[in-house]
Amino acid sequence: MMAAPCTYHGNRRMKLARNLSKRLRFWHSLRNWLPELIAHPSRSPRIKSDDDDLRWPRADSSSRYHSVLNESATSYPRSTEALMRADRHRPRRWHQFIDHVDLKALESLLNYLASVSGLLAQQDGTSDLTFLPDRIADDIRISIEGLLSGYLQVTSDAMRDVIETELLIRDLSLDSRQVARWRAATEDVIRRNFRPVHLRQRQADAMAGHTAINILDSLADIMHHGASAVEALDAFMNVVDGSGPNSAETLDAISNASEDLRAARSAVEAVERIISEQLSENGSSMVTLFESGLVIVFDGTARTVRFYNTDRIDFRTFHRDISEDQHASFNLTALGEGVEINQ
Repeated sequence: MMAAPCTYHGNRRMKLARNLSKRLRFWHSLRNWLPELIAHPSRSPRIKSDDDDLRWPRADSSSRYHSVLNESATSYPRSTEALMRADRHRPRRWHQFIDHVDLKALESLLNYLASVSGLLAQQDGTSDLTFLPDRIADDIRISIEGLLSGYLQVTSDAMRDVIETELLIRDLSLDSRQVARWRAATEDVIRRNFRPVHLRQRQADAMAGHTAINILDSLADIMHHGASAVEALDAFMNVVDGSGPNSAETLDAISNASEDLRAARSAVEAVERIISEQLSENGSSMVTLFESGLVIVFDGTARTVRFYNTDRIDFRTFHRDISEDQHASFNLTALGEGVEINQ
């Protein structure tokens, strides 16, 4: 057994509660013009910028695509209206929301996926699996297009497809024979054994449950979407009824929980980082904590996997034991010998 002091300090730096009142004022202000906007979309109010000279880029009126849409707009307004609106929004959203940091990350991601696809294509035994990274790359591109065009539901659908594709990749990685089983599977076998619910269950069984961070992230998603739904309903009730229940207390409670979840997640990440630093010379090992207390340590340099167990599984509240004056500790117990990875 070894004790590893955790040096993470639960310093809450993000104060979302300060923004809640501003967000509430915005939603309440909708009641003044939303009914008119719904009845007469062309009368939507102009949102002034602090810099009135600022001009967002517009659609390129000289492009062939823009010309084709204009030619068809008179005869087919319903078919072209959404396309024309998307064409107008793309340049604005690109300059407003897409940063060079995002582009660098996306470019790196797409380059990685292309490299994996190329490596799979070079081998006869894996050439039929190139669709896996290719499909994820297509989903990424579709998501960007949906974001720029204003159809965020398209982005959500594409991300769901990424999740399901990732589940299949992880399932095929569990056992070298799984690829052959999947290739030979009939539609009936795929329906009974390879649906997302089956893939998730096999992942959970193989990994002693879910990772601690994934569970915390799922809880954080509930809080995020819950707050968004409350804000939407608050605006809706003001429009249809003129009043609604006071949402401030609910949003404040969700904000506090969300902030605490971020601290809990940071604490788990800190524990994984400390374990990596203690079990490898340069902290290069990849460490994953699971809900059961299982700790998997992958050493990429030595190509070995080691398994441990920790006595701390209070992942949701672990960070509350930490302060400037008090460090938290946890114990690791080795489980068997390390496994060497041969490829």
